Amino acid sequence: MAEIEFRHVSKIFEKGSAAVKDLNLQIHDQELVMIIGPSGCGKSTTLRMLAGLETATEGSILIDGTDVTKTEPGKRGLSMVFQNYALYPQMNIYNNIAFALKVRGMSKTEVDKRVREVAELMQITPLLKRRPAQVSGGQRQRVAIAAAIAREAKAYLMDEPLSNLDAKLRASMRVEVAKLHNRLHATIVYVTHDQVEAMTLADRIVIMNKGEVQQVAAPNELYRNPVNDFVAGFVGSPQMNFLPVTMVRESGGWTLQADGIRAALPEAIAADVQASSLWEEENRKAGKLVLGLRPEELVLTDKGGEEISMLTQVCENLGAEEFLYGQIGTASDPALQPDVVRQMTTVRASYRTGVKTSDRISLKAAPESWKLFDPDNGKNLCYKAPAEAPEKREARA
Repeated sequence: MAEIEFRHVSKIFEKGSAAVKDLNLQIHDQELVMIIGPSGCGKSTTLRMLAGLETATEGSILIDGTDVTKTEPGKRGLSMVFQNYALYPQMNIYNNIAFALKVRGMSKTEVDKRVREVAELMQITPLLKRRPAQVSGGQRQRVAIAAAIAREAKAYLMDEPLSNLDAKLRASMRVEVAKLHNRLHATIVYVTHDQVEAMTLADRIVIMNKGEVQQVAAPNELYRNPVNDFVAGFVGSPQMNFLPVTMVRESGGWTLQADGIRAALPEAIAADVQASSLWEEENRKAGKLVLGLRPEELVLTDKGGEEISMLTQVCENLGAEEFLYGQIGTASDPALQPDVVRQMTTVRASYRTGVKTSDRISLKAAPESWKLFDPDNGKNLCYKAPAEAPEKREARA
């Protein structure tokens, strides 16, 4: 398999737009790394530069320590699965898988053995005599993956391979990709816009925005310890709630305050925030912060006025759980709250809360779940850098 490294890689197109800016990333042998981000963030361009389909404007790309920045795509030892399957419609599935092997000059016996091995692995053996148009979208994607892994590449690149499938097929194919990774012990670089794919499949996730890497970490680390408000808001569904608050010193200690919010701030958290060099000076003087709370971290309480007051506007019953949507504040009509942030707040609650539309509810959240961000630069003032990872990831069992 392969170790992959990007060193200060940038891609600037002719009109001066920068698709990727100063990318530094190391992908370890046998690791499945997912690159995610909004449309136009540079994730597909990054994958295409690795494949050799785009040329890096600056920097170097290394595979197993060898600089391949200017190496032709066919000589990099990589195999790619595209979003649109990239199958030959005039060939049957057997020949679609065998094509690249024949081009490499493998004997007929070797080709047949390899095709049948990967067909069995991807559970498409009964389809080998059919053409792509004669099978379903999920089966075509299995064929595309089979054609890619038949080549026994150093690493496998996947560019949104499941995006054309419906929700049920995507879920089943995610399981197949996970199984495939465990069987092949392969290095896989996988681009997607679907955070569910990333959270369930990845060893590590690379989050990009506007051509820049925001954070690289394991899925749970991204979710629990985001470096900024972009990462916090991008990971998680429904997304994190962001509530503008003011940090105020009172006789009993520090509190976070806004209309509808009054939450005691533990001294340890207050000390961390005050000591943070990421808090902009003007915001520090005014005590301005943004409180980030995930929907499942907000808990209903029967103690009126405790911590957070919300006017419920929509209740969604999903059977096993409920989503409650509303606006924070004390006024009976949110339109009478000119100084309160207007975005909807989401609460993910257990089934049968009994809450109805237009109910006023009280909420609380454990302080260890709070995220506090600077309102201007978006940095997480409570971010804790994880312990440095070992240089090389241990091989899978």
